[in-house]
Amino acid sequence: MRNLFVFNILILVAIVLNSCNSDSGTASPDNTEVKFEITKFDFGKLEHKADASIEFMFTNIGDKPLIITNVSSSCGCTVPSYPKDALKPGEKASIKVKYDSNRVGVFHKSVKVFCNTDDSPVKLEISGEVKGPELPKNDSLPTL
Repeated sequence: MRNLFVFNILILVAIVLNSCNSDSGTASPDNTEVKFEITKFDFGKLEHKADASIEFMFTNIGDKPLIITNVSSSCGCTVPSYPKDALKPGEKASIKVKYDSNRVGVFHKSVKVFCNTDDSPVKLEISGEVKGPELPKNDSLPTL
């Protein structure tokens, strides 16, 4: 009898968890649509400490105001800035992403844009390679 009770409790928990995790397939009535011109940008080869920033342009193509609630980067070397006010339907704006090119080597970083769209968060990506700083020539050293 006790085993049957425990079994029934486990089934009930599984049903509740499944209903909480399932996607109902319906969009929120307050959601809108956003269209980014590009979502990936390759800086190519950059000089050490060069300006490494890009503006990801986007448009609210839906019929509700677009609200960006947060933009987060994959590390502290990538700093995004974004509009804090709601964008009306048809309005354009940009998210500026600046990479700290003080770090030498290949990089691939991502930025997540959290907003009131069905595909939120939108992932933006930057990549490139920062070349090492040139070492000063020292002519006073003897050559071997």
